[in-house]
Amino acid sequence: MDKRFNFIHSNARKIWYINGQKFESDKGSNNGKQKAITYAREHLLDEKDIKKFDSLMEFNRYLFLKSREEKGEISYFKDHFVFPLLKAFKNADGIEHDELLYEADFYYYDKVLKKFIVEDVKGNLEDVFRVKWKIFDLIYLKRNLAIKCVRMRARKDPLDSDSWYYFNEFEKPQKNVEKLREKNKKLESELKKLEAEKKKEMRERARMKELKNKEKLTSSEKKRLEELKKKYES
Repeated sequence: MDKRFNFIHSNARKIWYINGQKFESDKGSNNGKQKAITYAREHLLDEKDIKKFDSLMEFNRYLFLKSREEKGEISYFKDHFVFPLLKAFKNADGIEHDELLYEADFYYYDKVLKKFIVEDVKGNLEDVFRVKWKIFDLIYLKRNLAIKCVRMRARKDPLDSDSWYYFNEFEKPQKNVEKLREKNKKLESELKKLEAEKKKEMRERARMKELKNKEKLTSSEKKRLEELKKKYES
């Protein structure tokens, strides 16, 4: 088990980033990291400086916070900062448990709020993450630290502060997202059906006009013309 207590992002588009360059894996491949390593070697950069982000949303949040750092709004900005949760110990049966660590997506001092902020970029909250959240908030309560879950609004500029918002553990965003997806699928299906019907009508009207202008019709063409006239002229 990963002692950092990490969890999968709902948006699993992994990003590797170095020297202002973003790298992603090609479709059906897992070569994103190698592309970043190749770039680093070609430009004589230290491979240790390659940053990995578990989702596109997390990467966008990084860019947003970097812009805030450049403006002087935040300081002591760290990504993938590790906090200890539990020390290694033996249980009553003598089984050894490794220490438990939490890797925050971002940790920084907000000069506007005048406090340190711990962030986790989340598309949705898994049940196991809710447990991790409680453990952290309890342990670091005396240090006035608490995990803040952040999410980006869809189709917004990641560098715009209005694109981001914090949410609490009582929300069930994934269910809402799934409902919206189902609703959108249904609307898209209905729209495609209407478009298909409209295209069919245009073809049939064009065929009807063509048959009307034809001097001599076969028996099947006469029958088809009557069907179309009945459908569109009656």
